[in-house]
Amino acid sequence: MKALYLLLFSAISIVGSAQIQLDSLLFACYPLDGNAGDSSGNANHGLASGPFATVDRFNNSNSAYFFDGADDWIQVGNVLSVPNQSAVTISMWIYPQLISGAINRNVSIQFGSKDVGQLTLRVQEENLPHFQANLVDAYANNTSFTRSDNSFDYDTWYHVVGVYTDNYVNLYVNGAQQNDSQNKGTGGKLSGVPSNAELNIGKLYVWNSPVSYHYFHGKLDDIKIYTRELSFAEITALYQNNYNCSGTITGISDEKDLNQNIQVFPNPVINNLQIAHSLSELPNLELFNVQGQIVMSRTNLMTNEYIDLSNLTNGVYTARFSNANGQSTKRIVVSH
Repeated sequence: MKALYLLLFSAISIVGSAQIQLDSLLFACYPLDGNAGDSSGNANHGLASGPFATVDRFNNSNSAYFFDGADDWIQVGNVLSVPNQSAVTISMWIYPQLISGAINRNVSIQFGSKDVGQLTLRVQEENLPHFQANLVDAYANNTSFTRSDNSFDYDTWYHVVGVYTDNYVNLYVNGAQQNDSQNKGTGGKLSGVPSNAELNIGKLYVWNSPVSYHYFHGKLDDIKIYTRELSFAEITALYQNNYNCSGTITGISDEKDLNQNIQVFPNPVINNLQIAHSLSELPNLELFNVQGQIVMSRTNLMTNEYIDLSNLTNGVYTARFSNANGQSTKRIVVSH
């Protein structure tokens, strides 16, 4: 069984690598690492009004933006003619937080507004909180949307992707395509969004609400907008790895690389992971799941140590090794 898993894992990795081109038709990329600049090379820069830099899902400082839910937002402006596209994909990491007694539904990322036509990837807090990808024309006469199958938890990082075409709107949460029963038809079209619709992040004009604008409360990070439909393999890759705006996998930070001096094996691992290194400065270990949560940590690793991973669920993890000289990351596959 283990041999079969290794064979399948290798085959999937080879095929997936050939299909993944995450710099292809990347229209805008916002790392939100202290500013609202576009790092895709297309100069679709945003203007931040209120949000401030905070820690990201890997606990790196100044690597995500926090929005207060009151008046924080990023204005990008009229940078993309949505009706001229055959497909649009939006990918983001989101950490929603609750505002007691306030409204922050319908907000995350959007082109346009509901009174003129809009394309959104958002949180919605009517009844149970959920994510939603939405494509509507003016006043929602024709609508296509998909909601997340389950409600989300506050104060938790999620990877959310919306795929928009004239034939369907798909939603992915943490790499899984959502098939919620409230998926509504194919009435919404890209042509229903005005060509001059502005791109806003964290703020939405709502024509039929007691308040004119809704604002997002929580953290946003690594926002990517494509003028094409991403494949399932590409969406999975974005969820499982830390891709930069050039479409390559990066470590959790860009500090001095320790990879050459640290070895981990076997990989995939069943229960016990062996870590060997030749560093004079003993490294520390932090192990992250794909949601960016620390599931294990160790300090002052000796030159040859065994780490028991038997209590972890099967999946892909990121190991971050660090000492006073720098840090590096390695991907670990757990398969019991």
